[in-house]
Amino acid sequence: MGVPNPASSKADLNKANIAQFRQQNPFSRATVIRHELQLPCNPRIIIRELHKNGIHKRIPAKQQLISEQTARRRLQFCEENALRNWELAIFSDEKTFCSSEDYIKTPWRSVSTRYEIQHIQPKKRSGRISLGYWGWMSQAGPGELVQVNSHFSTYDYVEVLEDVILPSVSALYPEGQIVFVQDNSPIHGA
Repeated sequence: MGVPNPASSKADLNKANIAQFRQQNPFSRATVIRHELQLPCNPRIIIRELHKNGIHKRIPAKQQLISEQTARRRLQFCEENALRNWELAIFSDEKTFCSSEDYIKTPWRSVSTRYEIQHIQPKKRSGRISLGYWGWMSQAGPGELVQVNSHFSTYDYVEVLEDVILPSVSALYPEGQIVFVQDNSPIHGA
């Protein structure tokens, strides 16, 4: 039995600390990891250690985080409608495109962990708005796409329904039997 090498055990402890810190703070830079763990090494050594374990900086998934209750409601909707005939469904929504993007921070993560909650960078709804669009689609293909006010209101939505979707859907589905699908945006309650 040999005498334990103190330098080796300290390096192992640092590796464990690096892995644990990275797990708890996936968006931290190597210089932050070095500073927080008080490691007397170059940040490249930390990066090399993470790379050896299959952990790399990667572009994060961006999405609105949803609550457990919302996730359950969405799953329930899917289960209730899995066997529904969607051939007559018309899907519609609007999208606002912003002129500025949030700064993208890249998390340390391994392959196939992009959508784990700790690796997601939440979207922010702030930013200078440039263009808004509304459109619809069905099994027959895309419907009309119209530019709308970037601050889409209830009045705008009713106007689009009357002036755009009714004439185009009536031409495509003359029998008038459709299922109109929209999200729970407050303007859609109009």
